[in-house]
Amino acid sequence: MEKVTQTHKVNEDRYRSIEITDDYMFMTVLCQHPEICLELLRFMLPDIMINRVEYKQLENMDATVVKPNVQQTFSPGTDVHGVRLDAFYDDGTRIFDVEMHTGKDGKNKHLPKRTRYTHSAIDATILRHGEPYSKLRPCYVIYLCTFDMLGKGLYLYTVRNQVMEDPSIEYNDESYTLYFNAKGKVGKIPKEMKEILRYIKNPKKFPLKKTKNDLIKKIDAVVRFNQQSPEWRLKYDMLSLPLQDAEIRGEERGIKIGERRGEKRGEKRGEKQGEKKLLKRSVQKALSSMTYNTLGMQALYDTIDASQHDIDAIVSELKAEYPGRYI
Repeated sequence: MEKVTQTHKVNEDRYRSIEITDDYMFMTVLCQHPEICLELLRFMLPDIMINRVEYKQLENMDATVVKPNVQQTFSPGTDVHGVRLDAFYDDGTRIFDVEMHTGKDGKNKHLPKRTRYTHSAIDATILRHGEPYSKLRPCYVIYLCTFDMLGKGLYLYTVRNQVMEDPSIEYNDESYTLYFNAKGKVGKIPKEMKEILRYIKNPKKFPLKKTKNDLIKKIDAVVRFNQQSPEWRLKYDMLSLPLQDAEIRGEERGIKIGERRGEKRGEKRGEKQGEKKLLKRSVQKALSSMTYNTLGMQALYDTIDASQHDIDAIVSELKAEYPGRYI
C-alpha cells in the first residue's frame, strides 16, 4: 500500500510540473481553445486585423476541425520528410502556424532550416494541383522560444526574404517568420506580449494574482485543468510512448542483429521478445498514468496498438509481478 501511495505522489508531482512550455500542453491549450489562440495572435501581430481563426487539418484545408488532432504531422509525399505543426490556424485570408520551442541559447541552429521546410510544406498544402501561385496566401510561422534564438537580446526577431543588393526593393512573397524570445530585453512589442513572455520564461514564479493580463489567467487556468484531467493525462502519456519505444526498438534491433549471426529461429525469438517488451512498456506506462482506475481497460484498448487478448495478458503479468501496485 505504501508503494502505491508513493507511486501516486510521484505521478501527481510529475503532472503538476507540466507547464505551458511543454509541447503537448501548449498544443492542447491553443488547439482546443481557439479564443485563446486568437487573443495571442492579436498580441503577437498587433499591426494586422484578425477577426477570427479556425483550426485546420493540413490534409483537408476546406474543413473546420471540431476536435483538433493536435500536433499534426504532414508529408507532401510518401518519400519525403514530414513536418510537425503545433497549432495551424486559418482566418480566411492568412495562415498561422504557432509553435512552442524550448532549449538553450545557441543550441538550436537547425531551427531556421526547419522553418524553411515548414513554410514549404504549408504552401504545398494550400496550393491545389493546377492552381496559380497567386492563390498562395500570406503565411506566418511563429515560434515562442524559451531561449534567445539569435543571441541579441531582442524580444522579437522578424525574418523576411529580401533583395540583398538593395533592401529597399520590395520583395513581397508574403512569407513571415517570427521568433519571440522569452529572455528578451530589447525592442518594441505590446506590453501584454512582454508579460506573456515573462510567463513563458517561468510559469511557476510568475505573479499570477497581480497580473491584469486576462489572457495569461485563461492560459494558466487551462493548464491547471489539464494537469488534473485523467483523460488529458492518459493522452499525454500515450504521446510520450514513441520516445520510449524508440529506445526499446534500439534494443530490439540489437537482438535481431545478434540473432542474425546465429540462426533464423533465434532471430524470430529475438523479434518476439522485442515486441513483447515494447507492448509491456506501453501497458505499464498507461497503468502508471494514474488514469487507469478512472477510465478502465477500455482506455488501454483504445490507445495501445495491440489485440485485447495481448493487452489483458500483459496486465495480468504486471499485476502478478508487482502485487498491489496495479489494482
